[in-house]
Order: sequence, then C-alpha cells, then structure tokens
Amino acid sequence: MPNYNDAKYISTAIEAVLGQTYQPDEFIICDDNSTDNSAEIIAAYARRYPVIKFIKNETNMGNVSIVNRLIETARGDYIYAAASDDYIMPGFLEQSMNMLSKYPDAGYCATYVYNITEKGRKIGIGYMPGMPKKACFMGPEEIFQRVCRVGSPEMFSTNTMVYKRRYLIDCGGYPLKIKYFHDVALGSVVAARHGACLIPEPLTCVRQKMDSYSASFFNNYELFTMAVEAAAEYMRQVYSDSLPVSYIRAFEANMKYDAYFYTMAAARKSTLKRYRAMRLTPIGRPLYLIIKTFLYGRDAVKCLHYLSTHKLNIVQYARNYLDTVLYMRRQRFD
Repeated sequence: MPNYNDAKYISTAIEAVLGQTYQPDEFIICDDNSTDNSAEIIAAYARRYPVIKFIKNETNMGNVSIVNRLIETARGDYIYAAASDDYIMPGFLEQSMNMLSKYPDAGYCATYVYNITEKGRKIGIGYMPGMPKKACFMGPEEIFQRVCRVGSPEMFSTNTMVYKRRYLIDCGGYPLKIKYFHDVALGSVVAARHGACLIPEPLTCVRQKMDSYSASFFNNYELFTMAVEAAAEYMRQVYSDSLPVSYIRAFEANMKYDAYFYTMAAARKSTLKRYRAMRLTPIGRPLYLIIKTFLYGRDAVKCLHYLSTHKLNIVQYARNYLDTVLYMRRQRFD
C-alpha cells in the first residue's frame, strides 16, 4: 500500500486489510514523504500489528515507482496493490485467493468495484457489460474477444486485481514511460499471456475525489487524449508480441470516446451546479428540470455524432448502456 498525504482515509484502508478473513503473509506500507500526519498513523499500526512492514521514503518517488519497488520487496507468490484512500470489502482476499488456488496459472483475479463519494457513500458500481455472470477463469482469447466486442478496453480495475507476483516481474512491472494507464497496460499484457479470473461482484470501494490524479485527466479532453495515444503507442512498441492488434485499436478508439464523454459530463455538471439553487423555489424547480433535460439531450446528440463520425458501433454502445442501467437498478446501495 503506497501512501501520500492520505491521513484522512489511511486508517479505513489499513483496517479493511487487517479485518479480512484471509490474512496476508505480509502487509507492506510505504509512505512517500507525506507532509500530513499519515506516516505517524501508519507507524502506530505497525507497532500494534507485526504483519505490517512500514517503509518511509525520505524523498517523494511517486505512486507507480513505489508499487514497482514493493513488487520487488514482497516475498509472497501473490500481491495486491492496495490504495490508501480506498478500501476492500470483507471477504475480498479470501474469495480472490480461492479463485487463484483453483486456477493457479491465472495472471490475476479481479472483481467489480463500488464507486463511493469522498465521504464514503456508495453511488455506483464499476460494471463491465458483456462479462460472465458467474465467477470464472477466462483464457486470453476469451477475454480479448469480450473486451473488443463490447468496447470495454480498460480490462478490469487495478484496485481489484490480486496478481501472481512472478508474472508482474516478468512483464517488467508498471511502465514508467507513460503518465497514465499504467495499470491498463500491465493488466492487459498479463491477461494476454496468462488469462485471468473474474468475480463479478463489487468487493472493493474506490473513492471518487475531485482533486485526484485520475480526475485531472478525466476532466481535460486534450490531456486524456494524449494519455490514451501514449499508452496505445507504448503497447504497440513494447507489448506487440502479446497484445492483439484489434485490442490496441479498440483501446485507443473507445478510450478517446471516453475522454470526450467525461469532459462533456464534467462541463454539464459544472453548468447544472450554477442552477441548482433554482430547485428551492416553486418556479425554479420546473425551470431547472427543463435546463437539465436540455443539457442531457444536447450531450446525447453530441455523443451519437461522435460515435458516427469516428465509425464506432452505436448499437453496441446502446446495448452496453442498457445492460449497465439494468444492472445498476438491481443493486442496492447503503
């Protein structure tokens, strides 16, 4: 677990690991020269729990460099890179390790995620349409057929992946030459070489923070697009022996659409925020609903135009959307 200035959340993340029914052989936490009191919090846990190994950096290395360092430092056959601002659900490690024990040649086991607010309220699920409905192992060919067909080229969330450590080392760890999509690049090549297990239920919680590193990309179309192009080019140059050309093409096309969609959604939310107070008045409420309907309708037309212009499969995107909506309506959130 790398940490940088997450004093607000680090206790929740640590206790979620310590409370698992399947206990890790070692729990390595590295503080990246934090300026808040998170290092003191970690040190206090390390004194109480011998399983915790605390490393404190004297200079800031960056999250990806730390994870690569911890992959090399770890002694176990399997590794989970936990986030200090997220947390895992009860049973996550036990269910993941049960699947990996059943399929020992698999590259990793992944699950779905709960998306939660900064305060911890569940607001959705990182669901992948077109994936199996029951826990299973998928070989490389099946995985890439599914992700290319349904246009979900991000593979699975890295926040859920319990990896076979040796395979990570064989792939060179997380690539440092690209600024974003390190996890997608590494997860895709491990899946291409060894296949992966999937538990199709949310067993981790990922915090949606407005000031996060990810948010800085999601809300900037040009930055996100550049990151997609850099990741796709890296895959072509470094992983050409493992990744299907069709997958890299699907990744680039679909993620550029996501960049367009995320940026547009962020602009819509910003506009609606200015008019939100109108809902408090009898006249303002219907006017606010008219504005909201107009903005959503305009964005839908823009999305259809983008898909058509770039020759992406509009029918498949519609199916994905419908599948996701139906799935979410069956879920219950706290």
